[in-house]
Amino acid sequence: MKINPLHTHNKNVNQGGNKKIAGVRLPNFNYMNTQSTPKLSDDEIKARIRELGKKYAETGERNDDEKNKLTRMFMSSVAPDRKGAITNALTALETQINSLQMLSRTHTSMGEWIELLFGRALLNPNFSINHLDVHDSNGNRIALFNEKVGWREVTTDAEWARVRELHGLFSDTVRAAQNGKPTVDITGEVIKPPVLDVKA
Repeated sequence: MKINPLHTHNKNVNQGGNKKIAGVRLPNFNYMNTQSTPKLSDDEIKARIRELGKKYAETGERNDDEKNKLTRMFMSSVAPDRKGAITNALTALETQINSLQMLSRTHTSMGEWIELLFGRALLNPNFSINHLDVHDSNGNRIALFNEKVGWREVTTDAEWARVRELHGLFSDTVRAAQNGKPTVDITGEVIKPPVLDVKA
């Protein structure tokens, strides 16, 4: 699996979480994509996206919040287990930091980089975490933490593919309606083009 270099920034990811591991506040997993079973099936999500596209074509009214919610739901079935990977990485790091703190009492020269099973951490001289790259079990980077900016997702190719599929479906529905060409959605319903009342 290849990793898309773009990082998803959502300010809500860094708000609302109170639990800390290794001195780092966990992200709010209600806003960070992590592996889960969607409440709606793929077909139900696609049907709702077509409804949004049809409504936009007919009225010009956008519902970006609903579209984004459906997109993230569509991504969740292929999303990596970010919650598990982040929790495991920080727990492993906390153990290593505790060991390093003990060793530092007798050894003055300690390396700053620590290799982990799921990530790589850069520590400050006081052993607080400056930067953390979190990887899945295949070694692919899926999230990162920086003490100045907080948490970010690193979106996988599988997730981007789902985004493109759903946004393409929305665009195709809008385009078909605006071009006056009826199309059929997955339920078999014919989506008729809007009737425009043009005054001379």
